[in-house]
Amino acid sequence: MNRINYLVLIALICILTVVMVPVATANPGSFSLFTPTSGATVDTNSPTFSWQSADNARNYLLQVRNSAGKVVAKKRYRPAKANCQGGGTCTVTSPKSLSNGTYTWRVIAKVKGGKTRTDWSNVTVQVATHTPSTAEEMLNLVNGRRCRAGLAPLVLNNSLTTAAQTHSDRMASLNFFAHDDPYNSSTFITRAQAAGYSGSYMGENIAAGQNSVDDAFRAWWQSSGHKANIMNPSYREMGLGYTYNVNSTYHHYWTQSFGSRSGAPAGTCP
Repeated sequence: MNRINYLVLIALICILTVVMVPVATANPGSFSLFTPTSGATVDTNSPTFSWQSADNARNYLLQVRNSAGKVVAKKRYRPAKANCQGGGTCTVTSPKSLSNGTYTWRVIAKVKGGKTRTDWSNVTVQVATHTPSTAEEMLNLVNGRRCRAGLAPLVLNNSLTTAAQTHSDRMASLNFFAHDDPYNSSTFITRAQAAGYSGSYMGENIAAGQNSVDDAFRAWWQSSGHKANIMNPSYREMGLGYTYNVNSTYHHYWTQSFGSRSGAPAGTCP
């Protein structure tokens, strides 16, 4: 065999050797979600997500999809940032606030040799848009000003609260900010009447963007027209509506309804 043929043979052997060496395959294993459990309902806009820590995970990717299948929140975490306990659980707060609705979530772990992921799990976010304590807080702020000025304090009225809550809900979900609803032409008077309020003297304040009762009241108090409603001596009752929607322009929507009717109970000063 001459030298040239010998070199060609050696090259072919090397090529065949390279091709025949098996490629190592990784088996990253699997891990699972803990909470919220599939089908659970949470009462916060920023739920806490927990999952089983994966062996030798380098990082985790949390994904949250809305009911249309669009990813609306996601974030990558190193184990320490995900508060992972060795062989236990990892726990994080939603990287983005969620509005009321149904979502699915999962976690993808990057491990040595590849990635492993959990199945999608369902969770429903249902945050109370109106609570008695919120209305009471606003009422105390209003009556504090009225009582100092010698005006009769207001009382909460369920029908006015229903009308106010309806308007806040629609402003948040339909993404508008106005006293008159551009989609069904309702006004503060027709909304109160539809809720069963029988008063003949009514008014309304609205605000958007304020994330607390104090901030909403302050915005109204610093506006002459809204302040006039708060201090109107003819009013005897009040209702409050508040809605949060992360997908709307201002996120926070407030409605304050006022009214007077025959037989309205007397309020008390805070």
